[in-house]
Amino acid sequence: MDEQWDARVKRLATPNECSIFERNARERAREDLAQQARHRWVELATEALVDAAEDADPLQRSLWRALAASEYMLGRSATGTRQVIRRRGLVRAAEQLVCNGGLSGGFVELDEAGLSAYAWEHVVLQHPDAFSAAAAKSARETVDAHQRVPDTDSAEDVAETGS
Repeated sequence: MDEQWDARVKRLATPNECSIFERNARERAREDLAQQARHRWVELATEALVDAAEDADPLQRSLWRALAASEYMLGRSATGTRQVIRRRGLVRAAEQLVCNGGLSGGFVELDEAGLSAYAWEHVVLQHPDAFSAAAAKSARETVDAHQRVPDTDSAEDVAETGS
């Protein structure tokens, strides 16, 4: 985690603590702290997924992070996505999710929460050699389409978190 992060956020040890901290930060009109808590939630959930899968590969970690971010936005386990991952594996599941086409609601919601860096589409674009040309094309089209959507609110820059 970046040294610019609030020390209170760095100390959060569970996703539940992050959720409580985020809610309190929003109640106090501290969106900067709420956003940091969301990022911390995703990172902690990712660590649990990576530990369960015993996977340390950067691509795998990015894909597990995308799942964690999806589950954060859903507010529950992404049961259908987890089933696809079990049946097809992480990479093929990500391809399926990205190739569904169109501007997905999940992508937009992640962006609005300041978590778009964790979107499945961004993982595909960051690791194009691991995915089919069709998945890379679809991911690029989704990202480009979203960038052309008029923004009604001013977006804040997302603090990058390191793994």
